[in-house]
Amino acid sequence: MSDIDSFTRPIGTNESFWVAFNNCKLQRNLNLSLKLNEKLDSRYLIYRIIQDLVFENSYLALKVSQKSSDIIEDDLFFFKPFDTIKFDDVVKFIDNDNWTDINDDLLSYLDLNFQFHQAYLKSTPVWKVLVINSDIICFVCDHLLDGISTLNFFTQFLSRLNSYHDQILQGQFTLQDDSKIPQNIFEFNRDFKQLAKIPKSLDQIVNIEPPAGYKSSMTPPSNHQIFKFNNVLNNYEYKSYIKLLRLTSAQSRNLNSTLKSKKLKMASFIQVAFLIAISSYLIENTDENLQKNLLYDFAIPLNLRPYASDSKNWKPEISQPENVLYGCYVSLVQFVLKFNDYHNLKDSLWDFVSFIDKLRSQIINDQFLNSIYNIGWRKSNDIKTSFLEKILSSSIGKPRTHSVRLSNLGFYKMNTNPDSYYKIIDLVNSANISANSDTSLINTISTENGMNMSVHFLAGLLNTDPTEDKKEFDIIILKFYYIILNLNLDYD
Repeated sequence: MSDIDSFTRPIGTNESFWVAFNNCKLQRNLNLSLKLNEKLDSRYLIYRIIQDLVFENSYLALKVSQKSSDIIEDDLFFFKPFDTIKFDDVVKFIDNDNWTDINDDLLSYLDLNFQFHQAYLKSTPVWKVLVINSDIICFVCDHLLDGISTLNFFTQFLSRLNSYHDQILQGQFTLQDDSKIPQNIFEFNRDFKQLAKIPKSLDQIVNIEPPAGYKSSMTPPSNHQIFKFNNVLNNYEYKSYIKLLRLTSAQSRNLNSTLKSKKLKMASFIQVAFLIAISSYLIENTDENLQKNLLYDFAIPLNLRPYASDSKNWKPEISQPENVLYGCYVSLVQFVLKFNDYHNLKDSLWDFVSFIDKLRSQIINDQFLNSIYNIGWRKSNDIKTSFLEKILSSSIGKPRTHSVRLSNLGFYKMNTNPDSYYKIIDLVNSANISANSDTSLINTISTENGMNMSVHFLAGLLNTDPTEDKKEFDIIILKFYYIILNLNLDYD
C-alpha cells in the first residue's frame, strides 16, 4: 500500500449526504466562534498551532474527490489527502477591531461571506480559520465536519495556545517574526508521517440500513451497539456514547397512530420521553452528590428521522417497514430540572408534549424564514407559564448567541485549569443550512451533523467511561425504552 492509499477511503453513508447537499448548493456553513480573555497578536503562533492541529486531526488534511478507477472502483466519492495546503487557503486575518463581541452581525457576516459551495468539485479545503481580531477567532467549515469536530478543534487550539505560552515563558520556544510564516501549512510528501490515522466512517462502526437507492459504503459494519464516540471523531476527549434502539413495525405503527390521534409530532414526544427518563432517574436517586454531578446542561433529542432499507418513498415521521431505526439530532439546549416542579407537572405531561410541539414548530418556521440572512433564533415573549415551559422558552427562544452555548460539550472543561493564561470567555456555535429544500427543515439544528441518520441519541451528558460501570446510563436507557413502547409519560 502506498503512503497516499493509507489516507484514502470511500466516503460513508452520512458523509455522502453532505457531499450531495454541497454539490447541489443546498447548504451553507457551520461555524464555531470564540472570544479569548487575553489578546493573541502573533500570526506565527497561530500558524504553528493550526499546523499542529492538522497533523493531529487528519480529516483537516483531506479532500473529497470524485471516482477514479485506478484507486476506488465502487464509490462515486472518496477521501484523499491534499498534495499541499497553503496557509492563506485556510487562515484569513480580518483585523476588524469593531467587533468586540460575538453577535448576530458577526455571525451573519460569516454566513454570507464564507461558504463552501461545490468545494468538493473544486478540490479546495472545506474549513477555514478566521482571525477577526486579537480577541475573536472563528472556525468556519462545511457541514461535512460535524459539530464535535469543530469543538474538538478549539479544545485542542486552546490547549496548544497555553502550552506554547508556557514554553515561551520558560525559554523553550521562540516566536518567529510574522514575515517568516511558510507559504504551505501542509505538504503531504513532507508531513504524511506526522498525520494521525484517518477516522473511520460511521458505516464501519454501526449497522446502518439506508433507504433503497441511497449511496452508501459497502464496508461490512460491526455489531457494536454502544461504542466510544471518539472512535469516530478522531480521539476527542469528551466521553460520549451512542446507543441504538430499534422498533418493530407493529411498535412503530402503534406509536405513530397514538401521536397522530393526539395531533403531535414524533420528535416532540421523543424529546419529552428522554427528559422524563433522565429526570425520573434523578428523582429516584437520593445521593445529593450524584444528583449534582448529573445536573449538567442536558443534550435533548430534537428532530426525528426514521428510515428503513426497503422504503422506496422515504419520508420523515411516517410509519416504515420492519426494523425501523429511529435517529435524532441533539440540540445544545440548556435544561435543568427541579424535582418538585417536575412532580407538579406529572398530570399534564401530554400538554407539555403539545407545548414542545408548538415551540419546535415556531423555531423551525423562524429558522426557515431567516436562514438566508442568518438571523437565527427569535426571542420568545415573556409569558406566564409553567416552570418547564419557562425553562425551555428562556433557553430555546433566546437569540442564537445565548441559546447555542457549548458548555455541555467542553466549554467548562476548557476553562477549569487555574494555571491557564488563555481562557475562553465566549463560545458560540452556528449551524446554517439553506432553506431551499424540505430536508433543511429536518436539519435545522445540528451539532452532530449527519448522526441523526444512524443513531438514536447521545448520552455524553452522563460522562460515562467505558472502563467504568454504566449502571446509570443503562437505567435511563431502559426507562426511555419503556416510555417509548408503552406511551406512558407518567412512568417513574
